[in-house]
Amino acid sequence: MSRKKVKTGFIKYLNDGEFKLLLDGLERWDYNFRCMFAIAYYVGLRRVEICRIKTADFKDDFRILRVKVAKAGKVIDRIVPEKLRLELISYWFCQKFFSTNEYFFQPSITSGSKKPHIQPSSLNWKFHISRKKAGLEDIYYIRKNGSPLYRVSFHTLRHSFLERFYKASGNDLVITSQTIGHTKTSTTVRYVASGKRKEREKLIVNMIC
Repeated sequence: MSRKKVKTGFIKYLNDGEFKLLLDGLERWDYNFRCMFAIAYYVGLRRVEICRIKTADFKDDFRILRVKVAKAGKVIDRIVPEKLRLELISYWFCQKFFSTNEYFFQPSITSGSKKPHIQPSSLNWKFHISRKKAGLEDIYYIRKNGSPLYRVSFHTLRHSFLERFYKASGNDLVITSQTIGHTKTSTTVRYVASGKRKEREKLIVNMIC
């Protein structure tokens, strides 16, 4: 018999301190995964979009990243923050001597993988290890089959970018939706609604206490 879903009240967003803990959970030689985590957090891409990045997708000395949106299929240009740009340049300076194909994030030689690029499953596995080391395994809710859904997943990095961008844009729903690559603004609304609800709750609690 399946267990009824129980929400715990956690909001699926990360702050900068928690993101740093995730990065600290990586090994010092995991520079490729460090860059992949950062692209999700600072640019808001999905796992599959990050894994499929090609070196030629970076334009203007890594200032622009051309992305084929996974669900919509359209191509959009995304701005790469300067902090991330410098990390990507540093990574590529070392990686280019070992590059064997057109993809930016290729499996290491020691992995034995014959895939042309790091797979989403490998990225997710590395994230799970980092999350455990960071102590960020609080549960968001329980699925109907009884298995836990953790508050912090790789997709949470994308949610976090969306929330920060939405606030910085002056709560501009349209530009946020276009930037993140949603085909409908109603999808974006679902992401920002929980954050707005929590802010309103905080405001009301402070008013009555």
